[in-house]
Amino acid sequence: MLQDVMDSQWGPKLRHYYKQMGKVYHRRMNRLKQFSPPVRTMRFADSTGKVEVFRFHADDILPAGSDYYITVEPSSILPETRRERHARMSEILGGPLSGLYFNEKTQQIDWVAVASDMQFGDYKGREAQVVQDEKFALGVIEAIKEGRAVPPVMPFQNHAVFIAELETQMNDDDFWIILSEETRQAMFQRWEEHQQKMSEAMQQQQQAALDEETAAVVRQAVQASTAKVQAEVTEATLTQVRSLAQTDPEALRALLMGEQEMQ
Repeated sequence: MLQDVMDSQWGPKLRHYYKQMGKVYHRRMNRLKQFSPPVRTMRFADSTGKVEVFRFHADDILPAGSDYYITVEPSSILPETRRERHARMSEILGGPLSGLYFNEKTQQIDWVAVASDMQFGDYKGREAQVVQDEKFALGVIEAIKEGRAVPPVMPFQNHAVFIAELETQMNDDDFWIILSEETRQAMFQRWEEHQQKMSEAMQQQQQAALDEETAAVVRQAVQASTAKVQAEVTEATLTQVRSLAQTDPEALRALLMGEQEMQ
């Protein structure tokens, strides 16, 4: 209903408003081209909080003589309704873009990120176990860097997450430039301990699977042997019955009557 009202009553006014805003941004871009220096520096922080510097020339972004237009989308001004947000996320998760929420460590959809984008309130209270493991691993790594005591490597810890976070840290330039040799050795030793624990866990899983397969083979062999013995007993009984039927019918009749009385 709101969309119908916007299209019928407010539609022309909003379209005019979007058009005027586009012209304002267009004039701002022209001023930047005219008065800003050609060589520019941009500083920004990535998702980990690390500051990076990006230097570029104005002609690399918008060469001289280029024609461009700025369009203001209604979705950038009007808030997205809950129904629209849910429909958008359902479409994303049902299509190839669902890979944007795929967690390579767990090989599953990162539902915490999905809940965040859908604005489901306090989604942090429903953090997945792997997210908690990542926070724990990062805390241990920071403690190693600062020289503080850290908890030992235990079998129940998420070794894959620890290994991934340690490798990320060790593949960074700061690992070789800023950290001391002692800190680097401590991190590498922690990495080796988690590798060993994960290898032991994998061997235990493989041994358990092998034991289960062996037990299944033994059960099948016992069942086959029991069935074979039963078949041999049945065949011997039938042979005896056929022999009595041919040689001594009265004895066979007495035998069958005795079996019925016992039952």
